[in-house]
Amino acid sequence: MILDPFGDILAECRKLGDDYVIATLVPEKLTQAGGHRYREARRPDLYANIIGQPHQPVQKVAWLHPDKEA
Repeated sequence: MILDPFGDILAECRKLGDDYVIATLVPEKLTQAGGHRYREARRPDLYANIIGQPHQPVQKVAWLHPDKEA
């Protein structure tokens, strides 16, 4: 399935299997979408001191238990 920035379906496979679809995407829709405005309005200079602090990222996946054998 291929979606445009607004979430509209541009193309989708009609059955399960090894099918593929092709769609034409236009850059104008990306700039018209709401997310683009928010991305362009970001001000990392205002919160760089907060997110720029050293930290150790931790990923806690509920189904992943490294001490248990699958």
